[in-house]
Amino acid sequence: MIEKPDTIIEWNRIGKYIESGIDIQSSSKNIKYHIDSYDETHVTLSGEKMKNKYKIPISKIETAYRTRLWEGGQKNGLDPYCAAVAKYIYDKFGDCSKNVNNNFSKKKFVFIIDEINRGEISKIFGELFYCIDPGYRGPKGCVYTQYQNLVSEGDVFENGFYVPENVYIIGTMNDIDRSVESMDFAFRRRFAFKEIKANENLDMLNDLGEDLSGKSKSRLINLNNKISEIEGLDSLYHIGASYFLKLKDYQGDFGKLWEYHLEGLLREYLRGMSDGETKLESLKVAYDNESAPNN
Repeated sequence: MIEKPDTIIEWNRIGKYIESGIDIQSSSKNIKYHIDSYDETHVTLSGEKMKNKYKIPISKIETAYRTRLWEGGQKNGLDPYCAAVAKYIYDKFGDCSKNVNNNFSKKKFVFIIDEINRGEISKIFGELFYCIDPGYRGPKGCVYTQYQNLVSEGDVFENGFYVPENVYIIGTMNDIDRSVESMDFAFRRRFAFKEIKANENLDMLNDLGEDLSGKSKSRLINLNNKISEIEGLDSLYHIGASYFLKLKDYQGDFGKLWEYHLEGLLREYLRGMSDGETKLESLKVAYDNESAPNN
């Protein structure tokens, strides 16, 4: 007796979903196959225009089911038979892979690429660039990559690689390190852009303790306000709160933080400007100011 599955397909119990002696249609519906028998690892098919019976690995049927092989991408060999069995199960029970008790298929996964604009986008993503397009997520966006020959039989990506819909890609960038203008429109279409300003993440400094945290926030804001006053610089050149977390390594010594991390960076900002040293001194004065900022 065929049971309706409550959760994801139990491929090691294929008898829950098919029966010996039943007929199924090919994915194109112009050929009829007959299920002769099955066990824990194979399903045996015979049928029209078949000289021999074929034992189909259940692992291949599972892959065909997950990738909806009947919708396209079939090659020679066992693909048509795998697609036929997988489509029979899909048509009878629906997409059971979406109904998982542990909500694994609904769980969101995040892949973070730090400073993505410092690399060559085409080389970073390769064939993946096509798959991350919102319109081609999931099995319908399968592509054969240059590493396809390394995919083992029965693997979920056996019939092509794709990016699941519950995988999110986040790329961070600092656009004064390398201009984002070099990113083409194809890249921009695939991502949403959000600017994160230096003064928006001050809460991370709370880990420094109440006294040191308060002084750090005042110094950071006063320094960034002064940076914005210098012609040729703006909020893109502001110092982030993460710099001040280094105070943990210097026992709260602001002088060492300036000497070892901030002074050299700010000097580079001012390189080529008239009165660069004078401007640097004004930035140091702002940095040393621990009074509450005006804004």
